[in-house]
Amino acid sequence: MMLLQMRQPSLMIRRLPLNYQIYLNIIEGTKEVRNYYDTLVNRLQQAKRKPILMRPPFQWSQNLHYIYIEVKYAYRHDVSGCASLFNESVIANETSLSIQAFCMEQDNFLNFQVSFDFWAPVNGSSLKWEYQPVGKHYITIEKLTKPGRWRTLHKEGSPKPPMMKLWFEKHQKHHYQLYEFEDDEIEDFEGWDLIDNPEEQDQNDMAWLFPQKGPGQFKELSKKKKKGKGKNKKNKASSKKSKQK
Repeated sequence: MMLLQMRQPSLMIRRLPLNYQIYLNIIEGTKEVRNYYDTLVNRLQQAKRKPILMRPPFQWSQNLHYIYIEVKYAYRHDVSGCASLFNESVIANETSLSIQAFCMEQDNFLNFQVSFDFWAPVNGSSLKWEYQPVGKHYITIEKLTKPGRWRTLHKEGSPKPPMMKLWFEKHQKHHYQLYEFEDDEIEDFEGWDLIDNPEEQDQNDMAWLFPQKGPGQFKELSKKKKKGKGKNKKNKASSKKSKQK
């Protein structure tokens, strides 16, 4: 608690009644307290104007020619993004990507930032990005060496960007294309083990040239047909008897 320092009354104040002198001292002390708290509030407001740095969640996928990225300006993947974005920027060169956007949300000034180096070079001039509701950006960029597969999105040996994950829904569309590609050695591309691949036919298996002799799986079919005919005859005979009665 702040103690109010009572100032020495001036000569003019000394001549005033005692109660009035006390009143003036209280007024002067109150001004000092008010000035102190005004200064404190100003400092807090200035601190609040500084943006809070946020790392937005984003997901990525690839096909043999392009990289796809979806950034959501939120604090986690399963919530809606910021609806009041401004000063957005997406910058790419051959080796890296930098994303930034600002947001005012519930009196909070947020600065979303994502930046990382690519796993392999890209065509920076092919960058395309567009806004998607709510509070998302959809980014497409072309691989420099194509067709080809990337092991992951970020540079080999660098730390994984925070809040990054595989865009599984989009990965499903391109998985078999990536899986069947044979012009590189990237067999362990991200997501290769998330989807069951169709069984490949062994090219050295020549069993199809020598089919089994005889009816095979249909050998019991003739017996079933005979049994069926016998049942039909019995049913017809019983129906005739019932009609005659």
